Amino acid sequence: MRIDQILRGWANYFKHAVAKHTSNSLRSFVWWRWST
Repeated sequence: MRIDQILRGWANYFKHAVAKHTSNSLRSFVWWRWST
């Protein structure tokens, strides 16, 4: 899935702490958008 590839790319690009926060924010946003 394309979203998974993008999230993995972000996680690899940023430091672990920043990537964790960013991916959690993106995951929450994506879930919210797809669930409505």
